[in-house]
Amino acid sequence: IAELREAGRFAFDTETTSLVAMDAKLVGMSFSCRVGAAYYVPFNAKPAVLEGGADALLERIRPLLEDPDLEKTAQNAKYDIHVMRNVGVEVRGLEFDTMLASYLLSPGIGAHSLDALSLRYFDYEKIPTKELLGTGKKQKKFDEVDLDLAGRYGAEDADFTWRLRERMAPELDEAELTPLFRELELPLVDVLVAMEREGIRVD
Repeated sequence: IAELREAGRFAFDTETTSLVAMDAKLVGMSFSCRVGAAYYVPFNAKPAVLEGGADALLERIRPLLEDPDLEKTAQNAKYDIHVMRNVGVEVRGLEFDTMLASYLLSPGIGAHSLDALSLRYFDYEKIPTKELLGTGKKQKKFDEVDLDLAGRYGAEDADFTWRLRERMAPELDEAELTPLFRELELPLVDVLVAMEREGIRVD
């Protein structure tokens, strides 16, 4: 927490039990503010990381995420913001979304996932999800994954989200896309989150 505050900006990522954000239960979070270094915080560790369990852990992390002066980067931030809203945390200070940046920089490439972008930008193959969860009827949920493997996977997500931000921000400047990114695309994230959480009534 002290390191992230001192840096003033960081990447974060959530690990959950579902790809559907509104159904997802928080299992862990990862953070990075410098290339090659990341932290994974498990909410399901036994024994718990803090006395008081997941609730106590969330209250320690809450001020980081709700501080609008700490600049945050995420990959598909809308998902992570939903997940944190599910546990009563309002993410403020979103400064960069690597997936949105990718859509602006390379609208025709087709794949904008973190795995695809890590391979494209750094020729790096991330730990495949199937290595963690398996496939078919024996497929696990993230809260059933070995903690060491979950930690390496989660930390890798935050690290490469941060690396991508460092590469993509100058590219947006060079392509003269930064105003579009900052004035339209990023502010829309919170609007879409609000719309999705409210939903619509259908007859």
